[in-house]
Amino acid sequence: MKTIRYGNEFMLVDERGYISRPEINMPASGQWKIIGAIEFNNLGNPVREYTLSQVLTEKICWKHKNGKQKTHIIDLDHGTQRIWMNPPHNLS
Repeated sequence: MKTIRYGNEFMLVDERGYISRPEINMPASGQWKIIGAIEFNNLGNPVREYTLSQVLTEKICWKHKNGKQKTHIIDLDHGTQRIWMNPPHNLS
């Protein structure tokens, strides 16, 4: 089980990528899941994509040296794919 820190909120991710939100008693249902991540360079261009397996097992650099978000989670929420741009987040 991994933890996402998303702004001031903490969420949990299981080995299938399913996300739960303990703060509001929302269990993982499979309707909301991580499918990967994407890394951008300092000009905002995509330079690398990570699979769910890589997100869950590899050490990923989530921020640039200046503190700005570098790698962004990609999720699937009720069939819609999204890239988390804000607020800052990481997975550990």
